[in-house]
Amino acid sequence: MCNLAIYLVLWLAGVLLPWSAVHSQSIDTQSTEASKLTRVQQLQVYDEASHILGGNANVISRWVSDINYHIIGTNWFSEQAASTLAEIALISKLELSASAWVPQTAESYLALLKETPAVQLSSCDGLRDWRSGCANFIIVQTSNVIMQQLAKTIPLRKVYQRSLEGDQSVSCFFSPFVGSRQTIHQAFVYVNENLDEAMLETCLHEEIYQSFGLFNDYTDSVYFSFNNKVEPKSITGYDKELLKIVYHPDFAPGTPVFRVLKRFMEELGLDPFE
Repeated sequence: MCNLAIYLVLWLAGVLLPWSAVHSQSIDTQSTEASKLTRVQQLQVYDEASHILGGNANVISRWVSDINYHIIGTNWFSEQAASTLAEIALISKLELSASAWVPQTAESYLALLKETPAVQLSSCDGLRDWRSGCANFIIVQTSNVIMQQLAKTIPLRKVYQRSLEGDQSVSCFFSPFVGSRQTIHQAFVYVNENLDEAMLETCLHEEIYQSFGLFNDYTDSVYFSFNNKVEPKSITGYDKELLKIVYHPDFAPGTPVFRVLKRFMEELGLDPFE
């Protein structure tokens, strides 16, 4: 199903929910506002975007294959996640489809993982029949206890497993699987079920967006939502514009960050180095 068709089906079904004032801000509006920034502010935009993509000396990672996803959680959670994915599909021009079959609970997904080699179960590489139930993008709302078991069974990297331990365990994260050529081929998003609605929504939007190649946070970011702050917030126009440029057809996985940033600033009408 094409990206626009996915969006229309979700909208007609009442799945797409109204965004907040900031979240609904269009890229064109953001660009107009960006043109009013001072040179110091323009440099700040550049520095923040550079950091989010890993720095000027780095290269970008991005999806190139179709994405088939599982969303495991409450109805409200599933609607919010599907809405975010539909928006990303429109921005990135990727094909995103819900799996024909999805485990009903995190516990049933855990049981499947224990029966089947985890990475193979979650990989759709080379498959053309989505009825197999495979998914290369997993979004799970569950408890810390179940997530600890999932992290070990998949397995996720040790840094994610350790982040779930102790009193300071994280409430949400994204874990991308990136190949040697900087291609993202799988991703896992976790959101703790005990968060209030505002933080559930914040975690969902942020972790899903970052799973598409916007991997890093910029502490106290002014222009992007990826700012290391554990508080309710919304995806910004700058987030959307950066994602759009990362998925521009001129760029491929492994493209130098400085080239992507040059296009990003041009699209915003900014040149802090002139």
